[in-house]
Amino acid sequence: MSFRFLKPVHYDDLLHVTTTLKAIRGARIWFAYKLYNANNELINEAETELAFVHRDSWKPCIAPDFLVKVIKMNIKEKFSNA
Repeated sequence: MSFRFLKPVHYDDLLHVTTTLKAIRGARIWFAYKLYNANNELINEAETELAFVHRDSWKPCIAPDFLVKVIKMNIKEKFSNA
């Protein structure tokens, strides 16, 4: 997980978050985030890298097909690397 804080926010501020799928490769999936305040000013950029593992062994495993399908059905931009 990485963050880039650009502007401060305060408790109870309304925020708008956009999430973009960057890639799905094997056992890993990457997302990028942009957070905006009520004035539509970019206040934060972030990225996460998630890994899928077997419940019992904790060894890496490929992302479940049902999850990949749901993600692909719900994204607006075309992506490659899947």
